[in-house]
This record gives sequence, C-alpha cells and structure tokens, in this order.
Amino acid sequence: MAYLRNNKAYLKFSPVHKFDMDKLEKVLNKSHAIFKDAYKKRHKYDPANYVPMRNISGGIGEAFAQMLVDESDDLKTNPHPDGYPDILPNTKEAKKWLESPTLEDFKKGGFDVKSKFIAEDAKIDTNASAHHVYTTSVLNVIWMWKNGVPFIVGITYTDKLTENDWPKPSAGKAGSKTTPSCSINKTGKIKLRSNWLFLDEETVRNNGLNNHKDWNI
Repeated sequence: MAYLRNNKAYLKFSPVHKFDMDKLEKVLNKSHAIFKDAYKKRHKYDPANYVPMRNISGGIGEAFAQMLVDESDDLKTNPHPDGYPDILPNTKEAKKWLESPTLEDFKKGGFDVKSKFIAEDAKIDTNASAHHVYTTSVLNVIWMWKNGVPFIVGITYTDKLTENDWPKPSAGKAGSKTTPSCSINKTGKIKLRSNWLFLDEETVRNNGLNNHKDWNI
C-alpha cells in the first residue's frame, strides 16, 4: 500500500502542537496489519463478530486514535468516556482534565476522532457526526473492508468547524431513546476534504473522490 501525502496540509491541533506526518504515516502503514491479525484470531462465536456496523466503524476510529496516542508524547486520550475532545494535547492546561476527568469542554487544543465507512465501489468521501453543534476539531478516519479486514483509506482533519457547519441535531421520535445527533453539512465537508492528510493511492485511482474539486489534489 502507498499513501498520498498532503505536504500543504494544516496540522496544528493545539497552540503549541501539530501533527507529525511521519508518525501518522507510520500508524497508517501498520494499522491494516494489526486489524488483519485481530480478525484472523476470531472464532465463530467471538462477541466482536456481533457488534453492529455503526459500532465497528466507531471502533476503527478509536483504535487508530489510540495507536496514534501510543506513538506520540504530544497526545493523550481523554479519560472521560463522554469528554470533549476525544484526544487532548499533552500540555499543562490539559493536566487537570487528565488527572480529574470532567465533562467540561477543553478548548485549548485537541480533537475528536470520527469514522467514515465507504463501500468498496464507492467514491472516497469524508464526514463527521456529533451530538451537538459545538464540535470544532475533527480527525476523520475513512475506511473500507479489504478482504474482510478494515483498511484505512485516508485521513482528513480540520479545527475550523463552526456552529454553521452543523445542522440542528435530530431529536428522534417522541419517546425514543436515541441520542440527538447531526452530521456536518456541505461547508463542513469542504473543510475536511480540502485539508486531507493522507489518501491511499490505489483507492483514489480505482474509486475516485466525491466532489473532486474540493480536495485540492
């Protein structure tokens, strides 16, 4: 596999940190082997085989994020399961969030990790969903099935999202236990597309890109 690298991408995720493209690419290159090994060890009744697709997709993003955290001293996983953002910068300002997990939003860096599944014959695109309209920073992990194993097709990133990039969250039907959610609109997608970090060269060649002009390739 060979990834296209966007050497003009905006990389800052805190006032003092930016993504290390070499480390990102290292994690990308080893992620498929890690997923392949995990799937090879499963048996018919492995509970992981019965996880709904939406949860598998979320797990792909979270697994990639943890690999990235393990590769970098600049990143820390938010210890609160519902905390925002998912990944915090390793700074003195974030120290209290790490030592005393809180739901209070951390606003001095970091990012949420979102996953986008694409079918094998679909064009590559990026997307993100949230439970509110206040998410500003997103690292989107785009993936597909490759020989029955998750394969990361690309990574996009932005910390430029505003409330205008999100529609009003859907509350669901009356009496429903569904958590309110919304997906970024066209302006938000353009911000992610235009700041792609890595894209798998073969998949781009075979599948193409949705709204190619937005990707600045």
